[in-house]
Parts: sequence; C-alpha cells; structure tokens
Amino acid sequence: AAVRAGAAAVMCSYNLVNGKYACENSQLVTEDLKGRMRFPGWVVSDWWALTSASGAGAGTDQDMPGTDGYFSAGNLRALPPSRLDDMVSRVLAGLARSGAWSATP
Repeated sequence: AAVRAGAAAVMCSYNLVNGKYACENSQLVTEDLKGRMRFPGWVVSDWWALTSASGAGAGTDQDMPGTDGYFSAGNLRALPPSRLDDMVSRVLAGLARSGAWSATP
C-alpha cells in the first residue's frame, strides 16, 4: 500500500527476517521491495539498525544516524559505482518529489 501510495522512503528496522537483519537482507530490500514491488524511493535504516557495512550492498541507501562508519568512504568505495549512483539518485529523486528544494514546500 505504501509503495502504491507513492512513499518517498521506507525505513528498515532491527528485526531478523529469515535469519538476516532487515537492513542487511538483500532479498527483502533489493529483490522484493525495489525489484518485485518496483519501489522507486530510498531505504533508510532505523537508528543503529545496521550491524555491518553489508547494508549498502544489500540495498539500504541511507544509514541513520550516520555516525557508525558503515557508510564511510572506505566501505562505499568497495561497492560498484552503479550501486552508489542508485543510492544517491533514489534519495535526491525522493527529496525532489517532496518539494524539498521548492520555495513553497
């Protein structure tokens, strides 16, 4: 319902889904949400929900609160450039659709 309604972002959380943390579960985030459901927005972690740098490779686009280093330049450098482009374009497109840069949001 949220995808059909045009949600700009989805938050993954702390729970395990099929034995993997939701934010680090590529089947859940990339295959199901972004692939099968065609979610165009970005996936943001709940605060401190990531337990490793694998979240970015699994499809999480933004780490919150962003202070643990999982999305550091060194870790992101290991990702394919196409994944980095996807992360940035999803966040920026969602912000643009929400009117974040317009004079009257």
